[in-house]
This record gives sequence, structure tokens and C-alpha cells, in this order.
Amino acid sequence: MVPTRKEKDKMKRFSWWGLIGLWLCGVALGLNVGKILYTSYIQRHTYVQTTKVVEIDARHDEVVCVDEQGNEWIFTGIEEWQVDDIAIMVMDDHKTEKVEDDTIITITHRSRADQ
Repeated sequence: MVPTRKEKDKMKRFSWWGLIGLWLCGVALGLNVGKILYTSYIQRHTYVQTTKVVEIDARHDEVVCVDEQGNEWIFTGIEEWQVDDIAIMVMDDHKTEKVEDDTIITITHRSRADQ
């Protein structure tokens, strides 16, 4: 039996809606996989570093901090910082063992008055 024109049109519409639904499922799955991979990376390759501000360079707008191991960290934006303040930093280790290539992701300010 040969389908009528009306039945053919109905099958085409169904096919398009099926393809759109399949595409949306693929996008949702891709976004979830991306989120899982990103979360996994963040959990394995970030750490918290507490440092003490040792110098404020107003000329270059830089804050110089030192951690407990003696590593020096520098970031810009001196507005609220003073010597002896505490900078709590979330760091990215870039999947390496050496700290020299680590970068600062975020910084939380804790002033001397809070201590």
C-alpha cells in the first residue's frame, strides 16, 4: 500500500521532531560531560595558599606576598591592601609539580584588623 500525501507529510514532521529531540539530547549530554570533566580538573589541580603581604608597590600597582615556604607571589590592585595583611589565594597548579608556574585564580583579603 502506497502512503498518501497527508501520511507522507506527517512522517516528515515526525522525522524532523525526532531529529531535533535527538540533537537536544546530544547537546545536554555534551554539556553534562563537560561539566564533569571541568569539575574533576578543578578538584585535582587547584589548592588554597595563604600568604602574608610583605610589600606594596604603588608605582606598579602591585602587591607582593610570601607564603610559608618562602615563595613570592605578586598580583595587581593595591587599593585595600596593607603590609602584614593576609591574602588567601586559590591557585591552579597547571598539572605540574613545580610551584613556579602556578597561577592565582582568586584572592580573598583578610586585613590585620580581622586577625
